[in-house]
Amino acid sequence: MFNIDGAVITANSTGIYAAGYAKWNIKDTTINGVDTAIEIRAGEMSIESGTFTASAVPTEVTPNGNGTTSSGSAMAVAQHTTKLPIAVSISGGTFEGYSAFYESNPQNNDEESIAKVNLEITGGVFNAVNGGSVAVFNQDCKGFISGGSFNVAPDASYYAEGYSAQ
Repeated sequence: MFNIDGAVITANSTGIYAAGYAKWNIKDTTINGVDTAIEIRAGEMSIESGTFTASAVPTEVTPNGNGTTSSGSAMAVAQHTTKLPIAVSISGGTFEGYSAFYESNPQNNDEESIAKVNLEITGGVFNAVNGGSVAVFNQDCKGFISGGSFNVAPDASYYAEGYSAQ
């Protein structure tokens, strides 16, 4: 288990690359990455608070069975070739990138494997910056947003049942 509280991480590529299955708890942390602040490919991640930025333009995803896949998003979720489960829960924090939050399937994993990707956004600030026009993009999951603030409204299919954006 990784408990990161009050850290400051600055990286020339990716701030945190969560490749193997692990449990991550992040709060009051600042992560600045060029490609991404965080990319998770397997495991569980809970983000309570902090500031997460990526400066790469535009958002791009490239298949990679042995490394990172994403650039241009503050938070990237991209299931690995191992097809292990992913659970991401965000209750707070500020995310800024060409795309603030970006879930994709670069390995073209099958539907059964992608069904193991579970997302929950209940709070936080998500801003598309540097000319970006999508605050949240999700290739595979629906109904996972029940809170938060977005400078560009997410696709309505991303909202949890009964939730309406303010």
